[in-house]
Amino acid sequence: MPLSEHEQRLLDQIEQALYAEDPKWANTVRISDPRSHYKRRLIKASIGFAVGVVTMMVGVVLSGAALIPLGVGGFVVMLAACLWGLSSWKKMNGFGDAAPASGTAPPPGKQARRGNRGSFMERMEERWRRRHDER
Repeated sequence: MPLSEHEQRLLDQIEQALYAEDPKWANTVRISDPRSHYKRRLIKASIGFAVGVVTMMVGVVLSGAALIPLGVGGFVVMLAACLWGLSSWKKMNGFGDAAPASGTAPPPGKQARRGNRGSFMERMEERWRRRHDER
């Protein structure tokens, strides 16, 4: 739903005030997409996983009592990177945003539904329409 002229002017004024107050932060917020943040985290997790594999292999191949903790440390780094990457991937694709209402999880590939209320944005748009119709 497009903004009215008055709302657009107010939004432009707020944006200009924000740029005047803190241009660096405003520029960062304006150009950043949450998905790009999660993509960067996913890339960092992949690099962490590769570093963990190399560290673990060094600890395993170069046998010695002092290098066993190095192999274990590499495995821990791999595990942490996998968990971090998986959480970033889930957030990037929109999985796991809200817990199901009941105590059981929905079947794989199915999202929990709350009757026929519609999505969050549809409910907010409906509230916005009702609010303007009351005036």
